[in-house]
Amino acid sequence: MLKKFFQINVKNKVITSMTKKSIHKISKAYNHNNKNGLEILKKQMETDGIAIIIVSYPILILIGFLLFVAIMNSFMDGINFFLINEIIFLGFVFLFGLCLFILGIKMTSIKHSPFIKKYPEIIELVNDLYNNIIFERGNLIISQLAIAPKSHLISTVNRYNVEKIYINNEQLILHTQNRKIHILHSIKKKEAENILQTYCPNAQIFIK
Repeated sequence: MLKKFFQINVKNKVITSMTKKSIHKISKAYNHNNKNGLEILKKQMETDGIAIIIVSYPILILIGFLLFVAIMNSFMDGINFFLINEIIFLGFVFLFGLCLFILGIKMTSIKHSPFIKKYPEIIELVNDLYNNIIFERGNLIISQLAIAPKSHLISTVNRYNVEKIYINNEQLILHTQNRKIHILHSIKKKEAENILQTYCPNAQIFIK
């Protein structure tokens, strides 16, 4: 009696464990298939923006300090040709760092991104990418409307607007009328040519 009860209990635990694993796998697959393109773009832009801020912040601090010292020296020792050139040079570098810093802050927000303002169609195309995927391989993703590198969705373009494509061992270089995007890939050239002929029907393709 105890032996039978023990066997049933073990079987139930095994079935429960297998069921949990199956549900977890289904859940993962569901989440993969229901990625939100706009959310992925937002995260990528935040990462890029923070990276720009991290690079520009030390420039602002260091150059700002050197500029302050140079200006103080001009008051104490008088203005000379060398000091004027130093102040002008440091001023330009400081302005460059400041522009980078402001760009980094704007890049962390889709709403304020100058790039999105220039190409507002990116929002619609990125949404289409994960809602209507028709091809996906490595870093390349193609939907009903769009083609893009998965690692950099801000480079998404309308696949029907691609006019020229250059294929080399490491990159696909896509040209539209007003944009040029690079997609890193690991697909054989001939296979890449066949894929792009299918999904970018209006493009001329050149293999380097």
